[in-house]
Amino acid sequence: KLAGRSLSHEKMSYSITDLMEREALALLKNCFPFTSAKGIIGMLPGAKWFSKRWPKQHFVELTRKCVDSGFSVVLIGGSDEKALCDEIKGDFDNVVNLAGELSLGLLPAVINSFALLIANDSGPMHIGRAVGTRVVALFGSTSVNQFDFSGHRVLQGDVKCAPCHFYGRKKCPQIHFKCMELITPEIVWDSVEQILNSSDSSSLDRFGVKVSG
Repeated sequence: KLAGRSLSHEKMSYSITDLMEREALALLKNCFPFTSAKGIIGMLPGAKWFSKRWPKQHFVELTRKCVDSGFSVVLIGGSDEKALCDEIKGDFDNVVNLAGELSLGLLPAVINSFALLIANDSGPMHIGRAVGTRVVALFGSTSVNQFDFSGHRVLQGDVKCAPCHFYGRKKCPQIHFKCMELITPEIVWDSVEQILNSSDSSSLDRFGVKVSG
């Protein structure tokens, strides 16, 4: 902008080798010998900054909705998020925790196998966009306008203080954390159903959550 040039959003892309695709499919088949015909929904409940993390209990409730609707669920993340994913997995059937188990080379191929990825603002969320997996992205302190989310769905609490930081914060400066708390599991599940049915509408819903993509 300082040089007088406009910055346009460009689509991301990522090439997956045949070998990585075969390894990912073999891994998931081993995890789910009887995978639901509806497919697998991936979830990324972690993020580097607290202000980017949708509450754990919300992910638990969303996992229940996925399982009750006949989907398998794979939880992904770094090794430091394995305990968090274990807590979300709990006693659910047809849910697998692969946090800390996937190499950087295999991760994109696994994400590419998902019917949909639900993720906080994070590296794996952007990998989802790059490989072409449909994404429901959950945003808190950071701006959704930095990226092209065409064909995906983005949710963020409609509060005046959001976004409040370029990278993310260790805690909510306003204490209430409404940018994330206003995004209920019901709202996310509604977006999941809409995007899986190829809906691409953009609106501001009655719950005070900005919906884009």
